[in-house]
Amino acid sequence: MKNGFRPGDLQKLEEKLNAKMSGTDIRAKPHIHSKIITWKKLHGCLQTTLGVTGCGFNLTKVFDVSDSAWATVMKKDLSVSGMHYKPWPFYED
Repeated sequence: MKNGFRPGDLQKLEEKLNAKMSGTDIRAKPHIHSKIITWKKLHGCLQTTLGVTGCGFNLTKVFDVSDSAWATVMKKDLSVSGMHYKPWPFYED
């Protein structure tokens, strides 16, 4: 159980969605599965960024990072490049 999901969980979720919203075209694969992959990637980027000394959030939940700390983050993970000024309103410290 690598990510908390067991085999068949996505299928059960798809069935429950169809029961609640009949006629929906949302499927476990590719729709829900791709969202989970995206969320994992973003979580990894957040953890990388927040793991660097001098990185944190300001009051508006945007990264408050010095230029030297951001350069360190970019050396560790290039996929965080577009996250510097992105707000994260639902992330709790």
